Amino acid sequence: MADRTCSVSGCSKALIARGMCTKHYQRWQRYGDPLVQQQIQGDDQERFWSKVSSTSLDGMACWIWTDGLDEDGYGKFRLGRASKRAHRVSWEILRGEIPDHPTTGEPLVLDHLCRNRACVNPWHLDPVTNLVNVRRGDALSDAACRRGHPRNEANLGILPSGIRYCKECRRQSAARSRAVKSAPTTRAA
Repeated sequence: MADRTCSVSGCSKALIARGMCTKHYQRWQRYGDPLVQQQIQGDDQERFWSKVSSTSLDGMACWIWTDGLDEDGYGKFRLGRASKRAHRVSWEILRGEIPDHPTTGEPLVLDHLCRNRACVNPWHLDPVTNLVNVRRGDALSDAACRRGHPRNEANLGILPSGIRYCKECRRQSAARSRAVKSAPTTRAA
């Protein structure tokens, strides 16, 4: 039987296409070379750190991304013509390449242990499989709504259709609507 591992020298991961593993194939697709790694140059690092706000860089506090966020709330950083998620860039600068799963070779994702998607502190990140990341998020969503209000009997409403909702979020939304409706309007003469 033919060798079913990546043809790139030194890589023993299973191949998926054109004789390469997922990582090398994606690099070949994006850059035309499976060995290319997008490096962060000196001026890129300076530009990156200018967009990070923290009261302390000791590793304990969140390092908040102050530039643009994507639609999911993660920081985004432009490198050349491509954008990368800022927390991934921070990990690569300070901790090296994001590891693959040791037994399956599956690419790992970075889970925010602090649950703050705008945080780029690499010591608040844990490389895990996508399944573990999703399960951790689901476990938290059962304890609180997406805005952090407790999901308990006093705060949980259920519509006749079975859809659950946060009573505190609904109260705040209604208060905002009332404030907008009662605000005086000015008309140009």
